[in-house]
Amino acid sequence: MLITTVYGQVFLLVFLLIFCFFDLKTMQLDLRLFLFSLSLLSACYLFYLQTGHALSGRELGFAALTCFSLLIFSVLSREALGLGDALFFFIVGLTCGFTRLILILLFSFGGAGIFSLIFIAHETICGRSCKSKRIPFIPFTAPILLFSLLQAGGFL
Repeated sequence: MLITTVYGQVFLLVFLLIFCFFDLKTMQLDLRLFLFSLSLLSACYLFYLQTGHALSGRELGFAALTCFSLLIFSVLSREALGLGDALFFFIVGLTCGFTRLILILLFSFGGAGIFSLIFIAHETICGRSCKSKRIPFIPFTAPILLFSLLQAGGFL
């Protein structure tokens, strides 16, 4: 997978930082930024293939299928999981592969769930309603994605 290369790691780190910033600031992701990231990822893959490395079609296929499922869920649930979040995971899945994508999703949803429970308890204790509140989701992926980058780079 691309995450095992220096180019993939740099791409994913920059991608994560930019998308976290936009998600925290506006809770929206610009489609142009996604398309730019996708084209940059495609260029990285082309470079990777030209150097003679083989790609795991199964890993990429399952990652793409999982990400398309997230996109469909986002549309059908009227963005209970934001469309930008689903597009973010599309890039992550194509960079990391299926196995890492599943772990990143698992820990991200777990972290967001724990945070949401604490937030709901706090708002309930303070007597405020939190039914219409939304939280940015991509920052919950940052710790596990950074851990995955460190692990893939051989630092852990």
